[in-house]
Amino acid sequence: SYMIEIPGDYFGFSNGFTMMDVEESESGNVMIPTFIKGLLPIGLWAKPKRGDEAVSSEQREEFSYFPLPPLIREAMTDLAEQLNHIHYIGPLRSPAKRYYMTNLDSAPSLDSAGDFLPYVLRDARNTQIVYAPPDHHGKISHGKLSTALGQWLHYLRTGEKLDGSELAVDGEIGVASTKDVLVEFVLQSFGGELHALADSGFGYSQVLPILVRSLIARPDSLIAIEQPELHLNPALQVRLVEFLVALALCRKVVLIETHSEHIVNALRVLAAEDQSNVLSESSSIYFLDTEYGYPVVKNLEIQEDGTVPEWPRQFMGEALSLSARLLRAQGQSRGKTSEK
Repeated sequence: SYMIEIPGDYFGFSNGFTMMDVEESESGNVMIPTFIKGLLPIGLWAKPKRGDEAVSSEQREEFSYFPLPPLIREAMTDLAEQLNHIHYIGPLRSPAKRYYMTNLDSAPSLDSAGDFLPYVLRDARNTQIVYAPPDHHGKISHGKLSTALGQWLHYLRTGEKLDGSELAVDGEIGVASTKDVLVEFVLQSFGGELHALADSGFGYSQVLPILVRSLIARPDSLIAIEQPELHLNPALQVRLVEFLVALALCRKVVLIETHSEHIVNALRVLAAEDQSNVLSESSSIYFLDTEYGYPVVKNLEIQEDGTVPEWPRQFMGEALSLSARLLRAQGQSRGKTSEK
């Protein structure tokens, strides 16, 4: 039920007409049924070329499997490799559990809900990664996944950016494993005490998959996150934006879908504070609107001072509108008081 269209000149160059009984269309291309694995074609389904007169009519009608031509096969391999470096994190991350049961035979893929956490934090804590710490000042670092995760968890929890002499943050998250089957996480609370992940607030279970998967993603990967702000208070949302900007510093492409004014405005503030203007030049806000009943995507470019020209009236203006209403109400109240 799937067809692939191949230019006739290249199809002939790769001996396609010699092996397969197919014809060129009026456009000069060849349309051939193809096998699909996931999204990509992996082979061709065609009648083989038979020159033997003794071949029966039934055999002439038989179809056979053929590999893709070399150039297309290489392109599909490259495309499949690039798709493997797209990291998608959905809006409904898995809730925290007191204990995680792991499968020793095979670890799950990096799923969108965060079920991969027990495996990664148990087996890849000492993996060397490239990352930018909270106090990066425009520079990237090399270190263990556990160290990078601890630094960002400490910053999200306290708002304090550790300097280079304060890297003892492995205590921010602890992983205890019983015979590599039963895994338990403990996190530091706001007061510094250790608590099980299930007792540390729902926000931690929602932000951990974002932190871990984004940190282990290699440079040039695409990280797509839906509603990263879920179950996070405004202060944590703003600090999370700093984490996302740090990912971009490591040449990772970050695409988020959000309903949070705090996230959008934090990005604008960081762009204005960036003296190099790299952030404003490399980031954009896309607003999905409707015009005449059809969806329209508008690109709202961030200027060097954090402003966004042609800001739509219906786009995240509630906070400003409420502030204006409050000021008007306060002014009217003061006016009534002075009249008395």
